[in-house]
Amino acid sequence: MKHSPLLLLLAVALFGACNQTPDANRQLQDEMIAIHDEVMPMMGTFVRDIQKIDTILLNLDDYKTANPDLDTAQQRVELTELQNRLEKAHDSMNDWMHDLNLNFEGKSNDEIKAYLEVEKTKMEEIKQEFIDVSETTERTLDIY
Repeated sequence: MKHSPLLLLLAVALFGACNQTPDANRQLQDEMIAIHDEVMPMMGTFVRDIQKIDTILLNLDDYKTANPDLDTAQQRVELTELQNRLEKAHDSMNDWMHDLNLNFEGKSNDEIKAYLEVEKTKMEEIKQEFIDVSETTERTLDIY
């Protein structure tokens, strides 16, 4: 009987630790979704920027007339590359959302945690990609 309080305390500690795992996973999931929610509004901006680049590319001769020093061949290459980066970033978010599976039925807490950590890392990478291409787009389209 001397060990009963110790065993009870150990059992309570283990039970508490087990209950924290779903909460920790929920927090991890919430953090991942928060990153998504922060980045998602940029998708609409990217679509508008892609369309703006299309318009610029179609009217590059007019820009050359207004600015004879403009290297239209170089601008065409840079704008096309930027447009491809915007499309790639947009597609990466769509792919991530399409592939995300938050149905954890039959999964252990450790499996859920591992999955959420990978997906959060992917979302952080997408966020950085969005920031980088957004900054480049802003600088590039500023001259038009």
